[in-house]
Amino acid sequence: MRPRPISAAARLRSDGGFTIAEIVATIAVTATVLGAGVATYIGTLKSWEGTSSLARIQREASLAMDVVVAGIRTASYVEIGGDDDSLSVYVDTPGGDSLMAVYYQNGCSLVDVDGGVVVPCVSAVAFSSSDGRTVNIDITLVDDMGTPDNPSDDQSTLMSSTVACRN
Repeated sequence: MRPRPISAAARLRSDGGFTIAEIVATIAVTATVLGAGVATYIGTLKSWEGTSSLARIQREASLAMDVVVAGIRTASYVEIGGDDDSLSVYVDTPGGDSLMAVYYQNGCSLVDVDGGVVVPCVSAVAFSSSDGRTVNIDITLVDDMGTPDNPSDDQSTLMSSTVACRN
Protein backbone atom coordinates (compact mmCIF):
# COMPACT_ATOMS: atom_id res chain seq x y z
CA MET A 1 0.00 0.00 0.00
CA ARG A 2 1.24 3.42 -0.98
CA PRO A 3 1.29 6.17 1.55
CA ARG A 4 -1.26 8.83 0.84
CA PRO A 5 0.31 12.19 -0.17
CA ILE A 6 -0.26 14.97 2.29
CA SER A 7 -1.87 18.09 0.85
CA ALA A 8 -0.13 21.47 1.21
CA ALA A 9 -2.93 22.72 3.48
CA ALA A 10 -2.61 19.69 5.75
CA ARG A 11 1.16 20.02 5.82
CA LEU A 12 0.92 23.71 6.79
CA ARG A 13 -1.50 22.84 9.58
CA SER A 14 0.75 20.15 10.86
CA ASP A 15 4.08 22.01 10.48
CA GLY A 16 2.79 25.38 11.54
CA GLY A 17 4.83 27.49 9.01
CA PHE A 18 6.71 27.84 5.77
CA THR A 19 10.07 26.43 4.85
CA ILE A 20 13.02 28.73 4.27
CA ALA A 21 13.01 27.84 0.57
CA GLU A 22 9.38 28.96 0.27
CA ILE A 23 10.10 32.23 2.06
CA VAL A 24 13.18 32.96 -0.09
CA ALA A 25 11.24 32.19 -3.28
CA THR A 26 8.38 34.48 -2.19
CA ILE A 27 10.80 37.30 -1.36
CA ALA A 28 12.56 36.88 -4.72
CA VAL A 29 9.30 37.00 -6.70
CA THR A 30 8.06 40.00 -4.68
CA ALA A 31 11.36 41.85 -5.15
CA THR A 32 11.30 41.18 -8.90
CA VAL A 33 7.74 42.45 -9.26
CA LEU A 34 8.44 45.56 -7.14
CA GLY A 35 11.68 46.24 -9.05
CA ALA A 36 9.88 46.02 -12.38
CA GLY A 37 7.17 48.38 -11.10
CA VAL A 38 9.72 50.93 -9.85
CA ALA A 39 11.70 50.74 -13.11
CA THR A 40 8.52 51.29 -15.12
CA TYR A 41 7.57 54.26 -12.95
CA ILE A 42 11.02 55.87 -13.28
CA GLY A 43 11.05 55.33 -17.05
CA THR A 44 7.60 56.85 -17.40
CA LEU A 45 8.60 59.83 -15.27
CA LYS A 46 11.73 60.50 -17.35
CA SER A 47 9.74 60.21 -20.56
CA TRP A 48 7.14 62.65 -19.25
CA GLU A 49 9.86 65.13 -18.20
CA GLY A 50 11.48 64.92 -21.65
CA THR A 51 8.19 65.38 -23.47
CA SER A 52 7.24 68.32 -21.24
CA SER A 53 10.63 69.95 -21.78
CA LEU A 54 10.41 69.55 -25.54
CA ALA A 55 6.86 70.92 -25.63
CA ARG A 56 7.96 73.94 -23.55
CA ILE A 57 10.89 74.87 -25.79
CA GLN A 58 8.78 74.33 -28.92
CA ARG A 59 6.17 76.70 -27.47
CA GLU A 60 8.86 79.27 -26.62
CA ALA A 61 10.37 78.99 -30.11
CA SER A 62 6.95 79.47 -31.67
CA LEU A 63 6.27 82.56 -29.55
CA ALA A 64 9.67 84.03 -30.41
CA MET A 65 9.08 83.36 -34.08
CA ASP A 66 5.66 85.06 -33.87
CA VAL A 67 7.25 88.21 -32.36
CA VAL A 68 10.01 88.43 -34.99
CA VAL A 69 7.69 87.60 -37.90
CA ALA A 70 5.17 90.25 -36.82
CA GLY A 71 7.95 92.85 -36.75
CA ILE A 72 9.21 91.91 -40.20
CA ARG A 73 5.77 91.85 -41.81
CA THR A 74 5.12 95.49 -40.90
CA ALA A 75 8.55 96.58 -42.17
CA SER A 76 9.67 98.13 -45.43
CA TYR A 77 13.04 96.40 -45.44
CA VAL A 78 15.52 94.64 -43.14
CA GLU A 79 19.28 94.55 -42.63
CA ILE A 80 21.13 91.46 -41.45
CA GLY A 81 24.15 91.85 -39.13
CA GLY A 82 27.61 90.67 -40.18
CA ASP A 83 27.46 87.38 -38.25
CA ASP A 84 23.87 86.65 -39.38
CA ASP A 85 22.75 86.69 -35.72
CA SER A 86 21.17 90.14 -35.69
CA LEU A 87 18.32 91.71 -37.62
CA SER A 88 17.40 95.39 -37.94
CA VAL A 89 13.86 96.14 -39.13
CA TYR A 90 13.10 99.46 -40.85
CA VAL A 91 9.93 101.18 -41.99
CA ASP A 92 9.72 103.97 -44.58
CA THR A 93 8.32 107.19 -43.15
CA PRO A 94 7.75 110.58 -44.78
CA GLY A 95 10.80 111.88 -42.89
CA GLY A 96 13.01 109.00 -44.04
CA ASP A 97 13.73 105.49 -42.84
CA SER A 98 12.99 104.70 -39.23
CA LEU A 99 14.41 101.84 -37.20
CA MET A 100 11.43 99.89 -35.93
CA ALA A 101 13.00 96.85 -34.25
CA VAL A 102 16.26 95.03 -33.66
CA TYR A 103 16.62 91.37 -32.75
CA TYR A 104 19.92 89.72 -31.82
CA GLN A 105 21.39 86.88 -29.81
CA ASN A 106 22.88 87.96 -26.49
CA GLY A 107 24.47 85.02 -24.71
CA CYS A 108 21.79 82.35 -24.66
CA SER A 109 18.80 84.65 -25.24
CA LEU A 110 17.15 86.32 -28.21
CA VAL A 111 16.68 89.96 -27.25
CA ASP A 112 15.08 93.03 -28.81
CA VAL A 113 16.43 96.57 -29.26
CA ASP A 114 15.62 97.49 -25.65
CA GLY A 115 17.49 94.45 -24.31
CA GLY A 116 14.24 92.71 -23.42
CA VAL A 117 14.41 88.95 -23.66
CA VAL A 118 12.17 87.66 -26.44
CA VAL A 119 13.04 84.04 -25.63
CA PRO A 120 15.61 82.35 -23.35
CA CYS A 121 17.54 79.12 -23.96
CA VAL A 122 18.61 80.09 -27.49
CA SER A 123 21.64 78.15 -28.65
CA ALA A 124 21.69 79.63 -32.17
CA VAL A 125 19.88 82.22 -34.23
CA ALA A 126 20.45 82.91 -37.91
CA PHE A 127 18.91 85.46 -40.24
CA SER A 128 19.45 85.55 -43.99
CA SER A 129 18.06 87.63 -46.83
CA SER A 130 18.97 87.93 -50.47
CA ASP A 131 16.91 91.03 -51.25
CA GLY A 132 16.41 92.87 -47.93
CA ARG A 133 12.67 92.18 -48.01
CA THR A 134 12.38 88.42 -47.62
CA VAL A 135 13.99 86.97 -44.49
CA ASN A 136 14.81 83.38 -43.56
CA ILE A 137 14.87 82.87 -39.79
CA ASP A 138 16.33 79.90 -37.90
CA ILE A 139 16.06 79.78 -34.10
CA THR A 140 17.43 76.81 -32.17
CA LEU A 141 16.45 76.40 -28.53
CA VAL A 142 18.02 73.95 -26.07
CA ASP A 143 16.91 72.83 -22.64
CA ASP A 144 19.48 71.06 -20.47
CA MET A 145 17.02 68.82 -18.68
CA GLY A 146 19.62 66.39 -17.36
CA THR A 147 23.20 66.75 -16.34
CA PRO A 148 25.22 69.72 -17.65
CA ASP A 149 28.13 67.46 -18.58
CA ASN A 150 25.97 65.12 -20.66
CA PRO A 151 24.62 66.80 -23.81
CA SER A 152 22.95 63.58 -24.95
CA ASP A 153 20.12 64.13 -22.45
CA ASP A 154 19.34 67.66 -23.68
CA GLN A 155 16.19 68.59 -25.58
CA SER A 156 16.47 70.92 -28.58
CA THR A 157 14.26 72.24 -31.33
CA LEU A 158 14.89 74.20 -34.51
CA MET A 159 12.16 76.60 -35.64
CA SER A 160 12.49 77.99 -39.17
CA SER A 161 10.40 80.46 -41.10
CA THR A 162 10.52 82.64 -44.18
CA VAL A 163 8.71 85.95 -44.05
CA ALA A 164 8.40 88.94 -46.38
CA CYS A 165 8.13 92.65 -45.60
CA ARG A 166 4.67 93.86 -46.59
CA ASN A 167 5.19 97.64 -46.72
